[in-house]
Amino acid sequence: MMVFVREHCAFSKAVLNQIDTLKIDVEKKFIEDPKVERELMARGGRIQVPFLVDEENDVELYDSDLILHYLDEHYGQATSR
Repeated sequence: MMVFVREHCAFSKAVLNQIDTLKIDVEKKFIEDPKVERELMARGGRIQVPFLVDEENDVELYDSDLILHYLDEHYGQATSR
């Protein structure tokens, strides 16, 4: 799983905090790097963060509220693994 984020972005920070809280192993990609920004554009079609990619479940999400709900629903402590 990977998440595209921007430093100093409140929406990105909320998602990163949830990832840390749930102890999810995620590749964090910061779009301040032009190469990562191009990768985000090629993958998702727009420069908007956060953007979550969960290839295992074939999920790609842009909206931070949707991402937070998805992470809690699929990776939360109550979820059996």
